[in-house]
Amino acid sequence: MRFINPTSSKLVARDAFETRMELLARGSYTEKATLISVNFARSLYQVLAALNCLSTEDKNLGDINFKKVKKRIKSGALHLEYFN
Repeated sequence: MRFINPTSSKLVARDAFETRMELLARGSYTEKATLISVNFARSLYQVLAALNCLSTEDKNLGDINFKKVKKRIKSGALHLEYFN
């Protein structure tokens, strides 16, 4: 989880999350984003949205709330394999 949230902040902006996830999905094989890596990042964000892991505050609307993510992982609703 450190790669996704390197500063251990409570919230991570959608664009920062998708960028990190795209890089993770792409790996070191290509220098540019691929259709698969971009779609993986977007789909993972949608999974988190479906599991109600996003902030609902006006100021941070749509940001990923890592307290909620950790809660979903502990409950078994979100599996760490999604991040591998």
